[in-house]
Amino acid sequence: MLFVEMELAKEHRELVDRIARQNGFTDYEIITTSGSNKGDNFLGILTAITIKNKEKSLDVILKTSETNKQVRDSTPFRDLYKREIFLYERVFEEFKKFQEEYNIEDRFESVPKFYLSFTENELEGFVMENLKTQQYQMWNKKVPINPGHTKAVLIEYAKFHAVALAMKYKNPELFKDLTERGPPNPYEISYQGDNEKVEQMKALITHSLSDTFKAIKDNVVLIEYLKHYEQNLLPDAMSKLQGPEYKLVITHGDCWCNNFMFKYQNPNDKTTPQSLRIVDWQMSSFGNPCTDISYFLLANGSEEILNDFETFLKIYHDKLALQLRNFNLDPNEVFSWSRFQNHLKKSILSGLFMSLLTIKLMVTEWVPDHVEAVEKSGGSSSLQLEEYSRRVKILLKFLVKNKYLS
Repeated sequence: MLFVEMELAKEHRELVDRIARQNGFTDYEIITTSGSNKGDNFLGILTAITIKNKEKSLDVILKTSETNKQVRDSTPFRDLYKREIFLYERVFEEFKKFQEEYNIEDRFESVPKFYLSFTENELEGFVMENLKTQQYQMWNKKVPINPGHTKAVLIEYAKFHAVALAMKYKNPELFKDLTERGPPNPYEISYQGDNEKVEQMKALITHSLSDTFKAIKDNVVLIEYLKHYEQNLLPDAMSKLQGPEYKLVITHGDCWCNNFMFKYQNPNDKTTPQSLRIVDWQMSSFGNPCTDISYFLLANGSEEILNDFETFLKIYHDKLALQLRNFNLDPNEVFSWSRFQNHLKKSILSGLFMSLLTIKLMVTEWVPDHVEAVEKSGGSSSLQLEEYSRRVKILLKFLVKNKYLS
């Protein structure tokens, strides 16, 4: 791999200097290189930074927003960064204290260590630990995730969602503060009672599904199901999921494989990870736990996992129930298995939409830079349509067979 030294903006350099001083560095040098490969990260520029002197070194990642005006005009970077920083600085800190208060042994803490943030316009960014230097690595996005990794992620999601569900019951004022008073996800639009926004949503759905229709053009049955999904099921689900009965937790919201980093006990045996970290929280919102679960399983799951879907749903819900009991709550009262299944019927329709978009990223050979994508109006010229078609058909056939698209 070619390491190219990256130039730091003055404000970001000052941020790194503060971290160096806070960690006991006096006479030190700063080494910077690109922190990700092309196509690994879409909403940030990652710079790997090593702070070092003769005695020690500290490896961190600086995540900064795009500065190109054309790109910024098309993406709400400022609001996305404010959302992600709020998760790290406020939500995860409160979650940590809340779990300590109840002496939870198996805690949700699988996020990177966070250092400092900077939110001035066009220079939004923050610094977190560099997981790659601690032997964490991403899954190969072109390969569906195996059962060992799927189980590990579902257990972490259960621990994460359980904290919010418990807080909703045990400390409703704090829960309200974290879910309603912080910076929102800018893509979280309320459609209820607004006909213009409903029409905009339907136009977005139609545009987004155009490649999916191409991918299944030789299957008349699937085309009819996809039309029904596009015109009826998905708009109805997206509207219903905004109702108060579905807003239960803080979600992750960006559940494709590149947002999980895995560490292994034996580097030569990658069947099951020893530990994992969840990254990229800018799409987090106040929503339903089933949206995270359905998006994750549909976008990343292999055919083997889809064929054993209920087993993996039970792995998640059993862990969720155990965590709720550790908070002295009755899972049947808070989020029973039958209620979970009912919520899944709506959430899986939203999860499918995100998955169809995400699988495109997974099977695309090369993802253009944000700047180039905007200048060329994006397009799917590098989409491997044959592989996309294969993956999409597996997904839709599974959903039809299990009556989720009826």
